[in-house]
Amino acid sequence: MRVALLLVTIIVLALAAWLAWPLLAPGREVAFEDVPVLGDFIGSAPIDTEEIILVPSFSSAWRAYGPLLERRLGEGEGLPAAAAWLIGASPTAIWTRPDSWGGATRPDPIRRFLIPFLAARFLDLRVEREGDIILFNPNDEPTIGEIPRDCLSERSGSAFVIRLAEGGFPPIPRPAFTAISFDGDRLKIASCARGHEPLPTTSLTGVEMPSDALIAIRFAEPPPAIESIEKAVPIDLTRYLADGGSVALYGIETGGLVPRPSIVFGIRADDDRAAGIMAELDRATTRGAMKLLLGMGEDRTRVVGGVTVTRREGIGLTIEFARRGDELLIAFDGRSLEKLLSGGFVPTEDGEVSWHLRARPDQLLPVLDDLGSNPALRLFAEDFSRETRKLAAEIRALPPARLLVATVKGGQDGLVRLDATVELTK
Repeated sequence: MRVALLLVTIIVLALAAWLAWPLLAPGREVAFEDVPVLGDFIGSAPIDTEEIILVPSFSSAWRAYGPLLERRLGEGEGLPAAAAWLIGASPTAIWTRPDSWGGATRPDPIRRFLIPFLAARFLDLRVEREGDIILFNPNDEPTIGEIPRDCLSERSGSAFVIRLAEGGFPPIPRPAFTAISFDGDRLKIASCARGHEPLPTTSLTGVEMPSDALIAIRFAEPPPAIESIEKAVPIDLTRYLADGGSVALYGIETGGLVPRPSIVFGIRADDDRAAGIMAELDRATTRGAMKLLLGMGEDRTRVVGGVTVTRREGIGLTIEFARRGDELLIAFDGRSLEKLLSGGFVPTEDGEVSWHLRARPDQLLPVLDDLGSNPALRLFAEDFSRETRKLAAEIRALPPARLLVATVKGGQDGLVRLDATVELTK
């Protein structure tokens, strides 16, 4: 009797250890094409799928990327945490739809037997078995079939995401393929998509980004939000930024009727171009009816961080400008430019890019929410308000983070590539 009890105990412990081991095993970083079943899963997703999450080892990915996966699946809609030990290290796909989700996994024989039995009873999941594949929340609707796979063999990762719907991360064309790897408290993200047309480029050689800004972007062509900001300033920013420049956002000025973003614009300018822009500022602010309306005073100068800053101030309008390197820096308030020049700078990697971004998501999101929801701003600058809401949605697709650094490049092969590092909030 004791021998039989001992054998049963050993078998139970062995089974428990076998079920628990995948939760403790280190994650695998593999090339997508090294796990062929992941490619097979893609074609099983419903035709209205918004996003497909593919993991070569589910339990290790859930342990490393739990917050990210839960965020992708939606609150209260995702796989229960208990599914990690049940699915184990099986290659798995999860697809999200407008109001539901589903998935597929190819488990080992024992789990293949246990999943249909336990999932319906304890995890509140509908399951269906097709050969060696287990389907979660299956349906009879048409499947997505084939999608372009230009990028699938390009990257390695511990988890992969194919974004089909517009909006969200990454901010590149659709379908967008993303490989994710985990490095301590950092996520490394590599995305790729087929571009609709060649992207303009700007050089990052010798460029430094402000480290204290909530978000700073160096770009080859201005983001859409710049066009709406341009309507509220006395010079044609869109024209001067058309061949590249930079933007750094520091917060919101809330003293007036309409909240104003605290922003510094960087316009690429040699001595001649800088003189031309300054001449336009002179004409716009110190002559004729505009001078009488604004009551612009004499220029005042000061030195900040070794750079001479000139201030021109009138009724309801303050302009500050300075030359730094190959840029003419302009701000339309009395504090933003000093924040930039007195703060730190971080060098970038050399190379040609479409844009390079550095942001502090945990501090930036509340500001974007204020900008996007403010009634006055939505009335007087709807384009800018809409773009801030779009940017907030893209950042929210990532787990909580204290730093995001991202670069987008367009190659001669017609592919758009995004590389990003996300430092997670501890």
